[in-house]
Amino acid sequence: MELYQHFRKEEYPFIDQVLSWRDHVHTRYEQKVIDFLHPPREQRIFQTIIGNDEELQLKFCGGWEKAERKRAILAPFYEKIDAESFELELLQATFPQKFLSIEHPDVLGAFLSAGVKRKKIGDIVIQEDTIQILVAKDITTYLVTNVTAIKNARINFESIPP
Repeated sequence: MELYQHFRKEEYPFIDQVLSWRDHVHTRYEQKVIDFLHPPREQRIFQTIIGNDEELQLKFCGGWEKAERKRAILAPFYEKIDAESFELELLQATFPQKFLSIEHPDVLGAFLSAGVKRKKIGDIVIQEDTIQILVAKDITTYLVTNVTAIKNARINFESIPP
């Protein structure tokens, strides 16, 4: 039975990517850390394609239980996967809530206009005067250095423990 018939045409490139990741892990016997996946469809497609392959393990992590955007690790069944394996960094900043309001699109826009690809950014949480964002560890230094303002507020992101 044709694999593609179960999915939408616009999902074919992602399916090809998943098959490539699967082949990579099967042939090289090394884990593959995948950037943040769109919720929940890409995660479900990934699980469906990997299925019950006993030679592989697939794990997701988004920093907290109800995270929408999650990174994935596809690895041989015998490898140990822990929280550090996902290479995530939690960044936090505060802003003067009394003088302006910052919302999710403002934060996302600041990151994207700094040249960061969406697949490197996890969930963005804003509570009162605090912004928390989960990112891929390899772009942390770039973000802290280049995202210094959101709207008209000076922002200083710092890495904090998850």
